[in-house]
Amino acid sequence: MRRSLLSVAVLSALLWSGATTSRAADPAKPSAAAKPAAKQPAKKPAGPLPTDAAQKDAPQLPPKEGKRETLYLFNGKDLNGWIGHKGKYWNVDGETIVGKNTDEVPVSTYLLTERKFSDFRLTFDFKLAESEMHSGIAMWGRVAPERGDEFTYAGHLVMFPSGYGFYDLYGRNAIHRNGDKARALNKQHDWNRIEILAQGNRIRFVLNGTLVSDWREPEPDRIKEAPIGLQLHSNKVPQEVRFKNLVLETFPEDKLTTQTALKGNIRESYFGSGIAITKTSDGAKFFSGGTTINGGVTITSIPGGGSISKISGGGTLVIEGTNTYTSGGIPINGGTLVITAAVAAPAADDNDDGRAIPLEFTPACCAGLGNVTKFRVYFGTYTKTGKSEGIYRAELDLATGKLSEPVLAAAVKSPSFLCVHPSRKFVYAVGEAGGTKTPGKPNVGAVLSFAVDEATGDLKPLNEQSSGGNGPCHITVDAQGKNVLIANYGAGSCGVLPIKEDGSLAEMSCYVVHSGEVADAKRQGGPRGHSINLDPANKFAFCADLGLDKVMIYKYDAGNGQITANDPAFAATARRAGPRHFAFHPSGKFAYVINEIDCTITAFAYDAAKGELTNLQTVPTLPPGVEVVPQFSTAEVQVHPNGKFVYGSNRTQDSIVAFSVDPSTGKLTLVGHQSEGIKTPRNFGIDPTGKYAVVCNQAGDDVLVFAIDPQSGALTKQLSRIEVGAPVCVKFVPIPEKK
Repeated sequence: MRRSLLSVAVLSALLWSGATTSRAADPAKPSAAAKPAAKQPAKKPAGPLPTDAAQKDAPQLPPKEGKRETLYLFNGKDLNGWIGHKGKYWNVDGETIVGKNTDEVPVSTYLLTERKFSDFRLTFDFKLAESEMHSGIAMWGRVAPERGDEFTYAGHLVMFPSGYGFYDLYGRNAIHRNGDKARALNKQHDWNRIEILAQGNRIRFVLNGTLVSDWREPEPDRIKEAPIGLQLHSNKVPQEVRFKNLVLETFPEDKLTTQTALKGNIRESYFGSGIAITKTSDGAKFFSGGTTINGGVTITSIPGGGSISKISGGGTLVIEGTNTYTSGGIPINGGTLVITAAVAAPAADDNDDGRAIPLEFTPACCAGLGNVTKFRVYFGTYTKTGKSEGIYRAELDLATGKLSEPVLAAAVKSPSFLCVHPSRKFVYAVGEAGGTKTPGKPNVGAVLSFAVDEATGDLKPLNEQSSGGNGPCHITVDAQGKNVLIANYGAGSCGVLPIKEDGSLAEMSCYVVHSGEVADAKRQGGPRGHSINLDPANKFAFCADLGLDKVMIYKYDAGNGQITANDPAFAATARRAGPRHFAFHPSGKFAYVINEIDCTITAFAYDAAKGELTNLQTVPTLPPGVEVVPQFSTAEVQVHPNGKFVYGSNRTQDSIVAFSVDPSTGKLTLVGHQSEGIKTPRNFGIDPTGKYAVVCNQAGDDVLVFAIDPQSGALTKQLSRIEVGAPVCVKFVPIPEKK
């Protein structure tokens, strides 16, 4: 799939590259064996294109409808899926497609996708490494070998970086728009970030975050479903062009995803922990019930917990206190979220295009720790394979996404699931192979406590308590650090264990056994408590029961360590769905459960006052066209810290699925799947900054790190791999800045 996202894009302007004057010519897929046809006599131009002023008369075709897919056009390794002069002009260097000529190129030649496209969004990074001649992206036309090269193109071209605007090779006039704006944004001979949104008969072009061109084809019958081509321009001198991070979305939403400058006087940017900042050019407007402060900066949402304590370097005190409400009534309870820089936006230009507000921030989990550059990552494992000895630790470098080599933090039998105390001083685990053994009764699992060595991250055992039932499989700690809550799969139960002042565990203070009818006795067996979670307000507990096809809901009394049945007492999924793991949206308005048996995710609306879940939607986790078979199952569900994306793991189909979240409804739309190197992903985690996904491959005996595209949410480039035997859980702890 796809790679690191902090790519900066290429200065571009949209250029149209044309076909012959015959409109009836159908798109043709080239054959690698095809020979160039003799050049045809030049045909009379088809007439001028409408001027910019006449664009209002161009037809306005709506976007086409079709299946939305996210495609990674370049795998970072080879040119599979592409057609062109591979090996001659087009090669791979590292994780970059390189087009280069040393001899004369009489006719522009293209590296072409094997697949054809109509409506799409293409994002990528581009660098003009040598020469001043432009390159571009060709589309909506056809391959035209009669023009002197078997891989040249006749259609429309988006041109960059040395020429700016739409260009057309149908023999009509070229149209260059906003060349001065593009030149000002361009990074000549450096990496530039580009987005091309082609819908209906409209093409928009975003360069390094700013919309520079927006144009409609005045003769829509010329538009063809066709390959997309990377251009190496006709040259008498050497030219080198570089492309990377090419991600294409078919039939996309009508929205520019890389644009940080929005038309008008409202500017908005989103950052990794889910902070949304809105800036008004007049500095005097209020939005969505937010709190406007000097310069018109408004904090519109702060999911993830914590209050904003300061803005420095151009801002002022924004919001403080631990019970502040922002847009939509989102509670900010406990912790502190510190914005370390907020710089005023530059003045608007003549078109009043806004500018993103440069912003750095510290996630709530890192507040007061200085400049956190690394996270300590703990891995729970199964030891029964003989490849693991217990809980392992490694360090995640936030700058590179690299994991250090794993080190055994605590030797213990099958510590399958972990949680970290809010103080970061203690770690808790369920031990599926531990606990008490009573003759004639099922084995009872163990709940383990550890003290964290702050310097090394090693774990010192404190004590062990009974889980109350067999097969403990999930554990969580409440926001106040008063209790841990556990779920027992085998016993179909859940319980609460108080935490002592020294971090050790007291005996269980509450134990609840589920009962009820199961849809499939053979597959589900009976009640099966598979996970337990708390809502953001620490008022209700939710236990996903795979056997009952219900998410059981309990009122939670932290002070007394008790859970009692709520009214309503549960939220039902489809029969034989098998709800497994559960996650809240950081806004607190939505929640998601992944269903193990039917390979789906169910979205719920959440009423925080009543503890009530209302079913909104159920979507498949498997790739389109892949049917559920008995051996398939899912495992983990996670919501991105910014609330814009939801992820799930297909445990035996071996992929991670990504969805985008509608912020108003909570409903999900498929983004795509990542399967590179993935083998039985029983668990994964999104780091608190939202930059990386860390995937535990139970059957692969390894852990992978993928970059997350901040615009699409897709898991992209694989950045790191370490060997850990049968990893089944991942947890993050910030490493404080050394004084």
